[in-house]
Amino acid sequence: MTDSMEAGPDTQPDLAEFELLCVHPMRALERKLASGVDRLSADEITSALIANSVEPVPPTVLAHIRTRLAETNRIRKGRPSSAEKNPLKVELIYHLFMRKKDWLTARKKSQGLKGWKQIRDADWWKGPPAERAARMVLRRLELNMTWESVQKLAYSTDKQRRTA
Repeated sequence: MTDSMEAGPDTQPDLAEFELLCVHPMRALERKLASGVDRLSADEITSALIANSVEPVPPTVLAHIRTRLAETNRIRKGRPSSAEKNPLKVELIYHLFMRKKDWLTARKKSQGLKGWKQIRDADWWKGPPAERAARMVLRRLELNMTWESVQKLAYSTDKQRRTA
């Protein structure tokens, strides 16, 4: 015998495991879940479902598939904001908001935020500097959002930049 033909018990494939994977893929998934695997890959589940058209799906595998589907099918209600669809618009909102907020913060320290007589009564000239900056951006870009949404979008973009 040659070296390639001499195989010890450790190197020989387990025939029962081979048969389980090839002939009964659902049982293999069930066994894998029983061994403590938290999550089966989508490829494993798909190939087992395709290969297994006759045999019923075991309850443990079925429960796992149900939880996976429940996780992936969570759809946010309502129409997504127009800014979320367009990354350039998000960048524009972020830069305008930060620029105006910095200017208003500096102005508050130097002169206060009382403002000129002509703009004191304007709806966008109310609140602290961050709120005013959001209202100014909203008015300038004519967005179909609230000033709170503009502020939240700008701060979340800022947070992403700091962590990246």
